[in-house]
Amino acid sequence: MPPPPPAARSALTSPTTDAGTPLLERIERLLSWRGMLIAWVLLFQWLMLVYGPSLPTPFLYDDLPNIVTNEDLRADHPLAALLADHPSSAQFDRRPVGGLVSLFNFRTAGLNEKLFRVTNLIIHWLAAGALCLVAVQLAQRIGKIPYPRLFAVLLAVLWAVHPIQSTAVIYISQRMESLMTLFFLVSCACLLNASRRETSGGWRAASAVAAFLCLLSKENGAGLPLLLLVLDRLFVAGSWKSIWLRHRLFYVVLALGWTAASVWILQGPRVGEWNDVPSLASPWRYFQTECHVVLNYLRLVFWPSPLVFAPVPRVAENWYDWFPHLVVLAGVFGSLSWQASRKPWIWVPLLAILLVLAPTSSFIPVPLEPAFDYRMHLPSAGVLALLMIAGWRLGGRVNMNAGWTLVVAGEHLQWP
Repeated sequence: MPPPPPAARSALTSPTTDAGTPLLERIERLLSWRGMLIAWVLLFQWLMLVYGPSLPTPFLYDDLPNIVTNEDLRADHPLAALLADHPSSAQFDRRPVGGLVSLFNFRTAGLNEKLFRVTNLIIHWLAAGALCLVAVQLAQRIGKIPYPRLFAVLLAVLWAVHPIQSTAVIYISQRMESLMTLFFLVSCACLLNASRRETSGGWRAASAVAAFLCLLSKENGAGLPLLLLVLDRLFVAGSWKSIWLRHRLFYVVLALGWTAASVWILQGPRVGEWNDVPSLASPWRYFQTECHVVLNYLRLVFWPSPLVFAPVPRVAENWYDWFPHLVVLAGVFGSLSWQASRKPWIWVPLLAILLVLAPTSSFIPVPLEPAFDYRMHLPSAGVLALLMIAGWRLGGRVNMNAGWTLVVAGEHLQWP
């Protein structure tokens, strides 16, 4: 039997078939674009099996004022009503994309809660497809992941079926979170495609449109332009000089539009929540409480139990209520930042975690909703990607057959 090619020898050792071809390499070959599309379609069937029992659940909590009793959905000019400033439109609070999707559901099927949740499931499924596109492009360009298409498919599947996503899918009102994730990933995928010079302008325009839809879905996406800039520098333009000379118009338009949208969002009624819970209205007190909350978010990615629909975190009152958690978080993110200084591509999953959590889990008080699992809808993708890559590297060092497949098995065992 002839020896494997150098690329295969440098990759992680995997079981071989009778023909002498590594098993993982054969799977990688099967995952052409058609094979990945088939896997994506099968993923939807899997998601239907997982979430099927929850689809007929009645409307819950914020679903009642947002949908059931919201007169704006029944107005003669619903779009104007959703964007206006009055108590009913405040249910979508400067998040018009989610309001328009809810309006579509209501006008096509009335108060059919099953159809509303199927729409949530479709949004989540589309986001998994966008995550796969981003992951395969990044893995191919990084060049240190031996089976990029297999890696991307496994990451998308793990992310889609992870229990921590259940609130964003089942809770109809939190389709804003999954819509933000979808357009966030679509914007990144379009920018990565802009490396093709003949179609660069079109892809950048599509990236900008998706970015604005991301921000108008939910304000958690406010950090997206920074991640786009990092992606551009590392994988598309190649240098800050090239970005300035060739693509400054893209970022100027993005910055102006982002500023205008941010000003409009900050004029919404949600800012008034700061006075509703005085114990969490202080940015410093809120930050102290969020140290424990964010650490718990990360724990739930590794061990998603217990999953509480609306947890009420303990407000930090003494230094030992928050400082130990801050030390752990500083150690985790500090070590990742140090690794990113040596391997810049690590900034991509790291920023996906930090930038999305920052608007709600740092110094900006959201006192009525200090802790909700759905905020990890997109950041969990960054955590899982880092976990899979770390598992692959560990497996390579100890000569395991399939390093990050151990991570895959571990994640599936997390289901209750």
